[in-house]
Amino acid sequence: MTEVGAAIGIEQLKKLETIKLEQARRYDILRSRLENFYPIRPIALSSTPLKDCLIVEAENFNLRNRLLEVLADSGVGTKNLPDAMQWHFAGNWPLILEKSKYCDALLNDTRKRLEACIAIPIFCKIGVDAYESLGERLVAEI
Repeated sequence: MTEVGAAIGIEQLKKLETIKLEQARRYDILRSRLENFYPIRPIALSSTPLKDCLIVEAENFNLRNRLLEVLADSGVGTKNLPDAMQWHFAGNWPLILEKSKYCDALLNDTRKRLEACIAIPIFCKIGVDAYESLGERLVAEI
């Protein structure tokens, strides 16, 4: 790391708590708009989420594709799901391809579930009002 890079990092660390609070605010707004309309990935009781993305599940591919269009039009896009399935999902890894029938069934079930999911990123650079509007637009697609 260069001295300039280190100096930038030190300054960014000063903003970390503010960033986390702002992300949580946007996450909570979006979740409150969507939770009665879409299944949302549950958070384990023993964990503390970063709230850097909200994962929702679409009931079919037509709806999923419409939601992806709304996210692209809004400038938010997606985070890892569905775009990173090829390299993040173990069922696609060459070393995993030699597996048992039980493992095949488990991976196929997991693949179907993940392919229905969309990870909506939470950015501080996008305003709270924009996340409120995004929630309304996503609900309107049902």
